[in-house]
Amino acid sequence: HLRYHVRNPVSALHADIQPTDGSAGLDTLAARAAGSGFVPGTKDMLFSLHEPDTEWDIYAGPAVPDGERRLLVGEPEWQYSPAVSPDGKYFAYVSRETGVDQVFLKRYPDGSGKWQVSIEGGQWPQWNAAGNRLVYARGDDIVEVAVKTSDPPELGRPRLLFERGRTGVGIRFGWNPHFAMTGDGERFYFFQSGEENDELRTTMVLYENWTRAFEDE
Repeated sequence: HLRYHVRNPVSALHADIQPTDGSAGLDTLAARAAGSGFVPGTKDMLFSLHEPDTEWDIYAGPAVPDGERRLLVGEPEWQYSPAVSPDGKYFAYVSRETGVDQVFLKRYPDGSGKWQVSIEGGQWPQWNAAGNRLVYARGDDIVEVAVKTSDPPELGRPRLLFERGRTGVGIRFGWNPHFAMTGDGERFYFFQSGEENDELRTTMVLYENWTRAFEDE
């Protein structure tokens, strides 16, 4: 049972890890990391790591400090925000290879194949607990795509869930603010500006009892 979070000091991003029972203190899991997540059913993690020569690439490795990592996605431009499907067959991630952040899908653990999920841009993909939907941010919109993790995978068309309103929260590298989603895909948490003209004053918002903009066909 581990607690994982990313801190963002002035100089660099760091992924930290700490046992929830208090048996050990906070330790740096990976320097220059962002958008990381656990592989379901294992002690491994996927990391978005920033290297000066290659910008952001995606690595897989054990959730221990200085653990051996292997390159999973190292294509031109930025690759970040990996998220493994609940059944462990695929992982979603974001690539800026087209000049616009888009969500893609690859097989896990070998990183083979490649399928584009988003159409008009997307960031921070997340799976629901059933593993049949991917949800991601598209600017201030929250969008979902139906997924069948067959081989090859079957992807539905992106559908608008709701607009979360003006976030007004700027973060590094031109990224839109992250969000958190419960496993059932019915509740969302995100930061939002407390005042329209004050980007430094923020509020944590719980969004629920929403209705999809489009019904499933």
